[in-house]
Amino acid sequence: MSWPSRGDTALDRARIVARTCWQALHRRDPGAATELASVFAAVGETWLAPPAAPALDPGEWVPAARIAGVLQVQPQRVRKWGQRGQVPHKIDPATGWPLFRLADCQARLVLARRLRAAGEQQP
Repeated sequence: MSWPSRGDTALDRARIVARTCWQALHRRDPGAATELASVFAAVGETWLAPPAAPALDPGEWVPAARIAGVLQVQPQRVRKWGQRGQVPHKIDPATGWPLFRLADCQARLVLARRLRAAGEQQP
């Protein structure tokens, strides 16, 4: 048996394994799992527990931080994709911040993993 997504890095794999174990703990003892996630969140590791953010419309224009929370990546990565022209973005006239669509960023993440799996250079 091989890992299901060949494009996942060692860090991706470690996070998936840790999140799977956390979810199993959460089914058995939700209080302990929530406490554990809080301990790690206090030191900056917020990826462990699934995000509590509300569902996001894939076509809605939203800030990088909301996209990053759903995709479990850093907001800087989303903004870089926009700066490099790898995903469309627009500027929020009220704040001056770039806005992105979840569907575009999901597609970019899938492409990045496929390229990594194939050993190809990412554009």
